Amino acid sequence: MNHKIKYIFLIIPILIIGQSSFANSAQPGIWQAGGTGVFTLHYPEDSYGYKKIRMQSEQIYMKLYPGFAVVKGTYVFENTEDSTINIKVGYPINNVFPEMNRGGKLNNVWFDELYGIKANWDGLDAPLLKDTFTNWYVWNGVFAPNQKTTFNVYFIVNTNNAQQIQGYNKSYNNSFIYLIETGSIWKSPIDSGDFYVFLEEKIDFSSLRSNRNSDLGWNNKKRALYMHLEDYGYEPDENLVITYNNRMDSFDFNSILEKSERYFLELDSYEKLEIKKLKFETFQSKSPYDVKGMGNIITTSIMWFLYLLPILGIILALFIIYKIVKHFRKK
Repeated sequence: MNHKIKYIFLIIPILIIGQSSFANSAQPGIWQAGGTGVFTLHYPEDSYGYKKIRMQSEQIYMKLYPGFAVVKGTYVFENTEDSTINIKVGYPINNVFPEMNRGGKLNNVWFDELYGIKANWDGLDAPLLKDTFTNWYVWNGVFAPNQKTTFNVYFIVNTNNAQQIQGYNKSYNNSFIYLIETGSIWKSPIDSGDFYVFLEEKIDFSSLRSNRNSDLGWNNKKRALYMHLEDYGYEPDENLVITYNNRMDSFDFNSILEKSERYFLELDSYEKLEIKKLKFETFQSKSPYDVKGMGNIITTSIMWFLYLLPILGIILALFIIYKIVKHFRKK
């Protein structure tokens, strides 16, 4: 009986250490972030076109402002078949994506609305088909055989409603996520991707947090981050996650939308810059998923209370049973 009691006491520290796995009862990650990504197939009847269209390249221009982000995406697609392919592609209104290399943290990308959205196929206006039943924004794509097709899209997203969660800790910073991983739904590979992130003057550079520091360069003169990728899209790639500035309690988003055309023209002007010729310094920042606060201490205390007390109760009961058995054996 003595050796059994010793085993029980050896189990206690193991269980205490193991309780840390329960510490984050709130799913860690970034929630309700503004963002964008590569289009995905929408309708089941279009599955015949799956992996027949290759996204040859993407150029993404993003400008971050306090409370919102303006996006322009230029995607070049290539139909590798000898026949015309008609498929509908689009953005889901919101979705949850696991972060590839961050210990299982999630990214909840909430488009809310793709405000001010406009798009074109090879320069011709592309009518938007909003599927209200499934909450998708959809376009009809017509891809000529063995030809390249360019799709341009502009819109504004709200970044002010995001929150970063880690255990019971929460931070309220602006968050923007570009979903690079969705590029893998197209026929591989994507030859090249250029991602430009410009910062409005009111954004505090020291507040920037990103998950792709080793891939990003910073040019202070243009207040620009730049990332270049080559030969990717074979499998879901790690997304680009950026957090910045604290949430604004008073934010008139509607007044921003009234100026959407002005913001879109500004993004067009960035295309004329020879950004690739600029010098970019190594960008270093903390993880956008790190959250400070007392929440994890509170969580740990709760877990000790919930798990340690029952364990001690069981040990006490076993000890009492042992004493009773020992008492009767002496008789």
